[in-house]
Amino acid sequence: MERSKSPYALLLGSVRQYPNASKLDHGWVSTAWLDSVGLSQYSASFDSQLVDARLLNVLSRKDLDKHLNVHNKFHQSSILHGVHLLRMMRFDVQVRVTPPLYLYGSSLSREVEPTV
Repeated sequence: MERSKSPYALLLGSVRQYPNASKLDHGWVSTAWLDSVGLSQYSASFDSQLVDARLLNVLSRKDLDKHLNVHNKFHQSSILHGVHLLRMMRFDVQVRVTPPLYLYGSSLSREVEPTV
């Protein structure tokens, strides 16, 4: 029989894998991060549940629906995609994400005429 991991074990794994996550408290998540994702209407819910970056890393759709009152599936997807981006940045909010160069060709300063 397989035992499921406890929430505490999941958080410990999150801290080991992403040490920068412990620097981002629930205030940052409920204000700055949710606003940047475009879902600031859930700020009160995230703030009252003290959701910090370590907890963001282990959130599931079920958690969003049941505990944080995010019932809209598209909003759930936006939050989970935002968490995925934080993971890609290793929870370092100082990292600037730039599009790959192949989207612009050989020059970033190339001007493009709008198509009418």
